[in-house]
Amino acid sequence: MQPNQSICNSLLRWFIVWGMAFWSMSGSAALFEFNAELLGQEGQSLFSHEQEASRQQLRTAEAALKEGDFALALAQAQILVGDHPANFQGHLLLCFAWVGLGDDLSLQTHLAELETVFPALADTVKLNLARYYRDNRQYYRAQRLLTHSFHEEQLPQRWLILAQVYEAQRRLPEAVAANQALLAHAQHKAQALSALARLALLQDDYDQTLVYVRQYLQHAPHDRDMDFIQATAHLLGGEPGAAAVEFAALAAADPEDLRAASFAIVAQALTGETLDAARHFNTLWKSLAGQKSASGRVFELLYIGMWLNLRAGDRDAAKALMPLLLQENNQDPLTHLFYVALNGQGMSTAALARHMEKASALVIDLAHADL
Repeated sequence: MQPNQSICNSLLRWFIVWGMAFWSMSGSAALFEFNAELLGQEGQSLFSHEQEASRQQLRTAEAALKEGDFALALAQAQILVGDHPANFQGHLLLCFAWVGLGDDLSLQTHLAELETVFPALADTVKLNLARYYRDNRQYYRAQRLLTHSFHEEQLPQRWLILAQVYEAQRRLPEAVAANQALLAHAQHKAQALSALARLALLQDDYDQTLVYVRQYLQHAPHDRDMDFIQATAHLLGGEPGAAAVEFAALAAADPEDLRAASFAIVAQALTGETLDAARHFNTLWKSLAGQKSASGRVFELLYIGMWLNLRAGDRDAAKALMPLLLQENNQDPLTHLFYVALNGQGMSTAALARHMEKASALVIDLAHADL
């Protein structure tokens, strides 16, 4: 029995749009990380004008945070805030100490008091905390800090971080609204247009994706990431011929970009040359033998190879890739859905249930797709 082609195409679409990270978090942040971009003028005085004792307390508190001695950091920060109540860094260190200690009540109480006495300073502290929570995937906590009103000079950073938080939560309409608000701030317009193009792609609005791409390219005409989004919009939007040309150009510009090369092959398959495309991919895959580390995230290539071979009806070639896929990315639900698609008829009930449990997140997504 051959796999349903529309299901194979839905798997491809799910992988391209959700499995590839056009924008992603870059690991966990340090507990305290000085962020000059978000620092207002309030924080400068301690380094420039105050006595050495205060500067030493600041350095001690920072070192204690980095070493995980939150009690010492709290004690030093409390002294700083007591001596210099309008200083940004003292308040930020104090808040990070409470984060480290898990004392949310003290943190929220202090922020509320700070907002009453020094509202602009409170905004800057909240932006830094929200950035920390975003980078550590504590999205609800970041969102909680960003949903109140901010002073005008802090609004661009507020919209930027909030948009990223909403996108990470897959709250796409809210992410779109936040990026549209960010468009009003000229210094962030290109960044907002890039995000809006990506979000339109995530919502299957390929025409709108291309509108945002064209607007963005007025600011940065040689941006490779946007060229990739444009090609992907053509690929998923029913223009595989255009996508094939664009992905081939991307691959030619960077021969080590195996994703672009493999997506050019996908586009070839969607133009009707499925068997040739599958052979081209298998040749590409064999050429990587012994240098898999150079290919980056190998499982992305394996997903594409799995899709191509299933589309071509070559179940044996697809099965040959499955052990490697399980080795490379055993935790991804798409891996287990492919496994069930290939082996479901011969699996025990217990094994089938185990793999489908891992695949459940993807099944829920595909239940809403047009199969």
